Parts: sequence; C-alpha cells; structure tokens
Amino acid sequence: MGPTSTDFAFRTTDLPATKSTKGGEVRIVDSSKFKISTTVAMAMVTVRPGGLRELHWHQNADEWQYYISGKGV
Repeated sequence: MGPTSTDFAFRTTDLPATKSTKGGEVRIVDSSKFKISTTVAMAMVTVRPGGLRELHWHQNADEWQYYISGKGV
C-alpha cells in the first residue's frame, strides 16, 4: 500500500457553526461535508455556561456522547 488521494481527516473546528445561539453552537458533519463518511454523521455541540442542550430522542437510532470537557449531568 502507499499514499492515498483520499483525505481521511476532517477538522470539525474549522467548519463554521451550523447554528449558533447565546447558549452555544453546533457543527454538523455528514456526507455532504465529509465525503468519506457515508453511513454516519456527527454533531459537535458546545454548550456555554448557563446554556441548555435541546432535549430530543431518536426512535430508531442510537446516540453516542463524548465529553471533551465538563460533564453531562
């Protein structure tokens, strides 16, 4: 194997926020922005102090959460 012409890295923080409010912002990455990702999407949610993440659920899909800093209480 050798080098590939396909870029497997995506720099989410370089992407402008999909939505921004006084409580935080979200960046959504899917196959329209990251061509190599055809079966999974992600949302990078930043909640500012005093902000609240929108309550929601997925009827037919799992949701994984990873916390870079802070805690989910």
